Amino acid sequence: MAAAPPRAAPVARPAAAGAGKGRESMTTQAKNIVMTEAGRRAWYDAEGRPIDAYIVGIAGGSASGKTSVARAVIKSLPNVPWVAIVSQDSFYNSLTPEQSKLAHSNNFDFDHPDAFDYQIMKECIEDLRHSRAVDIPVYSFVQHQRTADTTYLYGATVILLEGLFVLHDPAIRELLDLKIFVQADSDLMLARRLRRDIAERGRDVNGVLDQYLRYVKPSYDNHVSQTSRHADIIVPGQRNDVAIDVISQHIKRQLNARAMRLRTELSRTPATPRREMKHSPFEALSLTRCSSVEGFGAAQENTMHELGSLPPNVHLLPQKPQLTALLTMMHDASVSGEDFIFTINRLALLVVEAAIAHLPHRPKEITLVSGKQHVGSELAVENICSISILRSGAMLEPSARRAIPALQTGSLLIQSDREGEPKLYTVDLPRFLRARESATQAWVMLLDSQCGTGAAAFMGIRVLLDHGVQEQHILFVVLLASAKGGIHALHRAFPRVKIVVAGIDPDLKKRRIKTPSTVVRAGRRGDDEDASSDVEAEEEEARRLGGVAEGEEQTRVCWSLEPGCGNMGDRYWGSGGK
Repeated sequence: MAAAPPRAAPVARPAAAGAGKGRESMTTQAKNIVMTEAGRRAWYDAEGRPIDAYIVGIAGGSASGKTSVARAVIKSLPNVPWVAIVSQDSFYNSLTPEQSKLAHSNNFDFDHPDAFDYQIMKECIEDLRHSRAVDIPVYSFVQHQRTADTTYLYGATVILLEGLFVLHDPAIRELLDLKIFVQADSDLMLARRLRRDIAERGRDVNGVLDQYLRYVKPSYDNHVSQTSRHADIIVPGQRNDVAIDVISQHIKRQLNARAMRLRTELSRTPATPRREMKHSPFEALSLTRCSSVEGFGAAQENTMHELGSLPPNVHLLPQKPQLTALLTMMHDASVSGEDFIFTINRLALLVVEAAIAHLPHRPKEITLVSGKQHVGSELAVENICSISILRSGAMLEPSARRAIPALQTGSLLIQSDREGEPKLYTVDLPRFLRARESATQAWVMLLDSQCGTGAAAFMGIRVLLDHGVQEQHILFVVLLASAKGGIHALHRAFPRVKIVVAGIDPDLKKRRIKTPSTVVRAGRRGDDEDASSDVEAEEEEARRLGGVAEGEEQTRVCWSLEPGCGNMGDRYWGSGGK
């Protein structure tokens, strides 16, 4: 029996809040924090256009408590997924050799507005605001230089930008939805700075005091404090619980106003054909009418005529005898175990090979065994990878690797909540997709087993676009799709994405089914696109709002293809029913 695939790594590794003594504490790496505890809801509309993240700017004097305020806000938002803290310290200018020499002798002013690279900071925050992946520079407080490392950030719903001069530059202020200034007593700031710079940045007392009196205090009086007039709210540097609560409630209201619920809308895409099927080639009644496999394939193609034509970017494999036989076995509830695994692997290889035909090729001259010259072809792709929508999308990975042995792989964990809305839990991409320059030239095969409403594929495509992959370089490879809803919604939003599918089922139904009130952690079940997996916070929220006691039955929304193949992930991995 095949083993279940491993769970994907988090989208970005959260830095420990108190990491004060390690090597990372000497850089800004420990100050850039991403929390990805809960699933991220759709951050785009039904046309595929991203909705801006919420940006909060937190300014204040050195050691006034900016980072503490940012962390307190994150802590007060337990059910708001994917919150990031970005430190302005990451955007210090690189120093010349002469400036570096001054810095090591405590004779360089790091607290002046000119010490920062506002252009790079603006570009990074602008990308984060528009949900694009970025690499934040890492600055070393010991070397007084940017290091070769970067911090990969992607997908934060709320970004907290903290630093001395966050409110200084007008272009940066324009990107902020909420502007905060943290005000603290000068003596308190000096005491905090002494403790921090000695313990975390390897400096001596005399150097810290000299720098404070020569640069820090004058800069605060002349520059930093002046930016407080741009703030929407002034927060005390200590005993600020009330202010933190006001800020968190405001952020929650703003996020609720931007919340998107798309599953139902995607299932009812205006382009979706409305006529009902008279019969399905996979139902018993129709099968009795088909005297041969060829007749079965004809019935499948007649299905398309009854429902109307498929979108132009959908490439349905020709319904030949071998394919229709495999589709029959896939639909057959009695097929399980090794037989089902063989069926899926063979079917997946056919659909992956069909997808490869849509990749660019170039002529290649070879010498035959006979010694004659022949011009053939080869793939003209520099970087190509497959990205599986976990978990059932991983069923296609072995076949993809068989077709392209050197294929790099990645994964997205996308699962549905109780209302059937998709949530993104983890993102694990090959390195060349994380770099914008190489991602624009890369080709990606997005793998999944089924496409009903298309919500999971929609989210997966949006993730790839956010990383710089070109729309026309994405191939959505799927075994089975509904003739309604999803494929039409995908065409409307992403018409240049090619959808390669082995079989089409005629219908799509929305159901509300009962489910035990049991906490299910993301990644521990073998659910397909339209199944549900909830984290503990969602369970508690459902019980609180609905008055459901522990152990009572709850319900969840489930969209299913008709006649469908059931939970293909469970059937393949042997982790559930048929």
